[in-house]
Amino acid sequence: MDQTFPIRAMASHWKHAPIKKPAKAPWDAEISGTDLASLLLGSVPSQMEDKWFCFADDADSHGNILVHLVRSWSGAEIIVLRVRAALDGTGLVNERAPAKVTEITWEDDSREEDRGEAWAKQRAEMVCRGILQCELAAPKSRACQLKGS
Repeated sequence: MDQTFPIRAMASHWKHAPIKKPAKAPWDAEISGTDLASLLLGSVPSQMEDKWFCFADDADSHGNILVHLVRSWSGAEIIVLRVRAALDGTGLVNERAPAKVTEITWEDDSREEDRGEAWAKQRAEMVCRGILQCELAAPKSRACQLKGS
């Protein structure tokens, strides 16, 4: 059967395991209304080499959505983004309205020296841009602003 429309990625579409040792940080990253639909659609790898499985849970009654970024070959959940989206009059997510990433959670692996907050945010931006065609417009850090970057 030939599909002419994209199907939303669901948790049941790929074997995965939740983060075992979570670390969290607040984040204030904007998502445009045009990119929100792509983020929520997610991505199911067509083969193991595609590297990432991405899916979003349904929104709660306040518009909070968890977006999961999972390594396809290991099934390990690496990052979870908490997104706050606007709801329409029926309580569904308004996919045309801007949204915001309010929190990021990542696997706190002490064996990996570079896996801190900066690494997690950079990796989330990379996966969202490269796999989901979604830009996360995060404000520059204070250190970058002082350097004039």
